Amino acid sequence: MRGSCILFGILYVFIFTNGFNHPGLRYLQNYWTSQVRALPHVMVNTPADPARSCGIANVGIKNMTPKDMAETLLKKYKIYTVAIDGAGVQGCRITPNIYTIPAELDVLVNALKAMG
Repeated sequence: MRGSCILFGILYVFIFTNGFNHPGLRYLQNYWTSQVRALPHVMVNTPADPARSCGIANVGIKNMTPKDMAETLLKKYKIYTVAIDGAGVQGCRITPNIYTIPAELDVLVNALKAMG
């Protein structure tokens, strides 16, 4: 049973979403990153070029560690992220899915604005 669910998921992604470059995911990533990219305290570590990104993005707050940022987003705003603190990239991975709606991303945008 589990194997058939995994197979269905893979088939769904490739048949209905044109591989992993789903235009809806790109729209969602651009929806929120375009609202925070110019903020002086926000560092969007994902390129704006659509050829170099899709749905996942990485964002950081100046003077805040990724761990602290992830904890704040979870505890204060109920937004689950993954802290990335590696060579050259410091921030939180934001991963919307095909069911995410823009209103949910507005919560993220407002949180990032308030965290400055």
